[in-house]
Amino acid sequence: MKSNNMLWDTANCPGCNEQFDAEIAFKSLRKRYQQISAILVNYMDEAGIDRPTRNMLAQKKKDDLIRIIGGKETDRFPQTCLIGSIQQAGAYPIPRWFCSGILVHERLVLTAAHCYSPDHQYVVAINATHQNDLDDAVEIKQVKKALVNEYYFQTKKYHDISALILREPSTIAPISIATSEEINSAEEVTLAGFGNSDRNSTVGFGIKREVNVPIMSILRDRSTDLSEEEYTYGFEADLEFVAGGGGFDSCSGDSGGPAFIKVGGEYKLAGLTSRATLTSDFLCGDGGIYTRVDQQRSWINSILDFDFI
Repeated sequence: MKSNNMLWDTANCPGCNEQFDAEIAFKSLRKRYQQISAILVNYMDEAGIDRPTRNMLAQKKKDDLIRIIGGKETDRFPQTCLIGSIQQAGAYPIPRWFCSGILVHERLVLTAAHCYSPDHQYVVAINATHQNDLDDAVEIKQVKKALVNEYYFQTKKYHDISALILREPSTIAPISIATSEEINSAEEVTLAGFGNSDRNSTVGFGIKREVNVPIMSILRDRSTDLSEEEYTYGFEADLEFVAGGGGFDSCSGDSGGPAFIKVGGEYKLAGLTSRATLTSDFLCGDGGIYTRVDQQRSWINSILDFDFI
């Protein structure tokens, strides 16, 4: 995930060519220590609680510390995919993984439009948890065709969605897409993806993680005017929503990955990871913008109607 108005360029090394900014680094460390200090102070205040309860609370606080760094490893959400392209190395093709995606049909994976390149020979890993441990349970699928929403090419920002049509169907049950009414009533989303795990987006790619974050701005009613929030965050409320921040966020490599909502005990797809907000001070951790999949439903349906699906 790239800060300010830049797209998340997973093909490059985020931050590698940028000069070190001591003030930004200091602010990042200060915020981290403030969060850790608050957790430790709260733990010390619980000294009078019985030991079993305190141990349980301590475990929760450990999970909070993990999530502050950028999410916790997970084996849930097998529909969350690694997106890569085939690189020829001698006689053996090797996948280079760079984005995340989500299986919504046995032969259709959605990801971000900014992950697309016409030169890619795409490959998808379904039911993976770690890019370096793709065991027999992981399905490696070749991509027959990649399609990008044509409106994305006009702005390089909005309609940030592409579709990868698999050559062979997956045996993993696809995720359902949430309705507009379900998304409009949600207060938080669960993010999942294989992206980097630190605020400066330098380490951690290739491990599936999840994190729960609040929805910060979403158009719940067409009569609501969100123009000020659209200007502040840099998003289009008709097509996108804003979620996360305060160290709980998606990052580079999570691009195209899912934002789930829970509806009646079932997780459904609400959005796809797109880019950082204009209010972000760091590469990751200050909140992100997500493509509303319900607003792309007609485009998705048009793909499903093609004969090659």
